[in-house]
Amino acid sequence: MSKRQHSKRSGGRTSPKGTRPAEARHRRPSYAYPDPVPELVAGIRPLLAAPTAFRLLEPASGLVEIVTDRPLDRLGSERSDRVDGPDFLGSLIGSGWPELVVLRKAMAILLPDRPVVRTLRSQPLPPGSPVWASTMDLIEVTGTFVQADPLGDGHNLWVCVRWPDGSEATTVMFVDHNMGSMLKDAFLIPGGADDVLATMHEVSDDVVEVAAIEPADLRARVEWSIERTERAIPAVETETWPMCRPLVEWILGHLRAGGRPGLGVPGVVAATAHRARR
Repeated sequence: MSKRQHSKRSGGRTSPKGTRPAEARHRRPSYAYPDPVPELVAGIRPLLAAPTAFRLLEPASGLVEIVTDRPLDRLGSERSDRVDGPDFLGSLIGSGWPELVVLRKAMAILLPDRPVVRTLRSQPLPPGSPVWASTMDLIEVTGTFVQADPLGDGHNLWVCVRWPDGSEATTVMFVDHNMGSMLKDAFLIPGGADDVLATMHEVSDDVVEVAAIEPADLRARVEWSIERTERAIPAVETETWPMCRPLVEWILGHLRAGGRPGLGVPGVVAATAHRARR
């Protein structure tokens, strides 16, 4: 995709985050009640009625994150929402709820390979599963882009993907240069790059400049920034990060490795604002 310029809100940093539909803005799941299964099943049912796997993979990512060990956990700063991974995954395997069968298949896509994960992956889908459930692990990367911040404070990196059924999503990752180029935020938006740009055009009067970037360079840039974020104390948290981290890293894994983290992002730090003139 060639560089595009779109120009309704004026001033400040124009981010794709405001373009996400309200139902996509998830809060952290809570599992403080005695029996989480019925509530979890009730939350999964509407996601299985959605036309795309994207809606299920988001909460699956959040569940994977809270059962994943992170460096700060080992330093004694264990997260308050931490759940024992093997116990939780074992409870899913032992559950007879069909909704949880599909959920655990989604989680297995995002989890590293180990015996309990192989068990999750090997279990067949129940009758009546969504059509997309059998192919939710298959994505095609359709584009990688960089959106420079007009004030030079950072940049958004985009990865656009498509599932076999034609549904699309765009992963947006914000690298903040004012915080040592850490990954400050990340989230996913339904639709491809053109859809996101069209929505941004509707909500902002600012010129939005998006340019293509080499996939390997984008992957290296984001992985380097995540490493810096991982060492931050206190931990960097937003309404979507780090709960979407497993999904983001799974998508990044579809990009070529071997890129250079400091290159391939033209004019990021020195980017200047060009306001639309009416």
